[in-house]
Amino acid sequence: MTPRWLLLLWLCSTHLCATDYSPSENWYSRSSAHFRVHFHHSAQAWATQTLSIAEQTHALLAPLFDTVPQHAVEIVLQDRNDFTNGAAIPLPANQIILWRVPGNDFPLEDYANWLESLIMHEYSHILHLNQSTGLPQRLRQLLGRHAGLFSLLLFPNIAQPLWGIEGFATWLETDHKRGVGRGQSRYFDMFLRLEAEHGLKPLAQVNQPFIASLPGGHYLYGVAFFNFLHQHYGQQAIFAWVNAYSSNLIPYRLSTFKRVFGKSLSHLWQDFTRETEDRTAQQRQQLEQQGLRRGEKISAYVQAWDIKLFDVVDDSLYYRKSDGTTQPGLYRYHIPSQQHTRLSDLRDAATSISVHAQRGILVSQPAICHNTQRYYDLYLWQQDDGWTRLTTCSRYRLARWSPDGQHIAAIRYAQGRFHIDQLTPQGQRLKTLWQAPPEVVIKG
Repeated sequence: MTPRWLLLLWLCSTHLCATDYSPSENWYSRSSAHFRVHFHHSAQAWATQTLSIAEQTHALLAPLFDTVPQHAVEIVLQDRNDFTNGAAIPLPANQIILWRVPGNDFPLEDYANWLESLIMHEYSHILHLNQSTGLPQRLRQLLGRHAGLFSLLLFPNIAQPLWGIEGFATWLETDHKRGVGRGQSRYFDMFLRLEAEHGLKPLAQVNQPFIASLPGGHYLYGVAFFNFLHQHYGQQAIFAWVNAYSSNLIPYRLSTFKRVFGKSLSHLWQDFTRETEDRTAQQRQQLEQQGLRRGEKISAYVQAWDIKLFDVVDDSLYYRKSDGTTQPGLYRYHIPSQQHTRLSDLRDAATSISVHAQRGILVSQPAICHNTQRYYDLYLWQQDDGWTRLTTCSRYRLARWSPDGQHIAAIRYAQGRFHIDQLTPQGQRLKTLWQAPPEVVIKG
């Protein structure tokens, strides 16, 4: 976290980074004991469910912290995009923004109730980042919550490495007994095993705002480290550290680790690294004894932090690649010649692709809709003609060609439900094949 990042956070807290919404939308509000939810008319049922889950989450988490928000936490339910996510902002007031799209992507699929997990994670951020004790708390009482750049000194937990902020919330979202949360996810465990196989990253690298080697690196390293602390020192010690850090007036002061755990952060990280590498080595050995089959290597090393393979057609493998620093791209790997060819740019790293030898490459990627929304639509890429847009504001997150290329099957999320539609090759909707019940999530 850099001073430039802190300045940007402060600018956002003054609403210069406020999210734009369509002026034609009608908004409603509803309150409970500790929350106030803001929503569109079509989201009334979701607003009621949100308040109920938020109060249950508050009852579970609030007793663990020294201080809790004194005023109602604002929750905004928005349907402006097709991404599964949320945001928590402690300045100038405690606010949570929830995207109205169920989690259907790795690694966000490991939940019992997707909204419950999302609220748990984001409210953990609020309780964590809002908390201040000692001198910062007294100064906040004197100056108020919003005191310009001084506000950053009144919210000490904002000045933590990203792995600490996201790792702590991911640790709190995890329930090992119920099998819920990324902290107990087999998918996350696989990532950690792959990292450990080549040596876990040093603390100095993980402290950086961006970890180039894999997606969600701060979440992965953060929750693994908090799992380590929990196992060896207990939950009470972790919250004692959070409360101790909440009294820091000097940003980035990490000496609180030594005060609470008896070891500096660097020594704790060494212990965590050594134990994790030993444990994952034993896991690999057990898997190999069970008859682990390794895939056949068909390509040399490809530098990227996100690669997703799609179809193999005519001796060519098609994939999406993003390295985190350049525009995501659509690639073809010709297996006999071992040649990689970048076919075109893609708009987003979370894009689905379906390849048909005669029809071309069907791509689902986000586009601006009605100036204020960002929804997924279908596009066709052909070698000779380039890009052709097939749908507009249709919200098709996943699509596949039929074997004969005469139809497209596409998954759409709208009005709180998933739909499977049948389309023509030109993108015209023929019929809805199936409409899922509200509680059913289609995972692609």
